[in-house]
Amino acid sequence: EVVVSTSSTTHSLHSIAWNHILQASYMTILHGFSLILTCSTEGRALMSMDLAAYSAGISSESVMERILRKREMKDLRENEESRACVSQMLVASPGDFVMDVQRAGMQHVDAYIKAFYFGEEDLMSWINENCGSYKLGQSLALIMSSSSNSELSSSSSRSKIQQQRVQLMVEQVKNLYQQFEGTEMNGS
Repeated sequence: EVVVSTSSTTHSLHSIAWNHILQASYMTILHGFSLILTCSTEGRALMSMDLAAYSAGISSESVMERILRKREMKDLRENEESRACVSQMLVASPGDFVMDVQRAGMQHVDAYIKAFYFGEEDLMSWINENCGSYKLGQSLALIMSSSSNSELSSSSSRSKIQQQRVQLMVEQVKNLYQQFEGTEMNGS
């Protein structure tokens, strides 16, 4: 007969759930940012600031502070075991998986935001290097945004050459993703 500690199991389940919530939230932010095709440099900077504010707001210390503020201190003093469980679940050490998920999520989205600043050649290199980390639609959005921004700065009408260049980049990225998916399926 195996006896499982309830508080240990609860803590593990909370950690797993919180990690999934963090991952999903960062992927949702990334998806939202990828839907914005025309944006100024200042707008992209604001995206970075929004991401930093969000990350600070979901840090274990910030969440713990809000929980403690909302609960009456009297209730927490009466139930020290509950407080210990909340503290153990949310206050993470630097090597804790929760912090790693949060840091990785923020870096993943931040790298995508920074890619908006690249010129076409650097952007294509970045997409090549990060093909397996971002969805095809997200990479295509970078290309479309890059062409929209360069188009806005050079002239108000899209030139035939620009259209051809964008189409070529789109085809290259689609081929890259097809090759990557084929490699993934073959186990290479």
